[in-house]
Amino acid sequence: MRNIDGLRNVYTIPMVAETSDTILVSPTEAGDDTEGVYATIRNDYAQDENGNPIFDKEWGYWMWGSRLRGQLPPITRGFTTREEAEDAAFRVYKTLRY
Repeated sequence: MRNIDGLRNVYTIPMVAETSDTILVSPTEAGDDTEGVYATIRNDYAQDENGNPIFDKEWGYWMWGSRLRGQLPPITRGFTTREEAEDAAFRVYKTLRY
């Protein structure tokens, strides 16, 4: 686990993507009275003509969690960098919950 800017906890998990990380986008992890919302950031959304992934060309995220207090968006993609995808996941969470 690593901490970005003292605010974001990032957990690296193995996936099909060449690069994928799961970040905590909610203020806390799930507890008795709180939800835990995460976004898995991946870099394999672009595909060649054969359907094979083109790594690092298109980034996106899949938001998921436990003890959810509302709907979460479907897979969101189309970002050119990992940072854009992470920032978008945080903005979307804040829009949905605040």
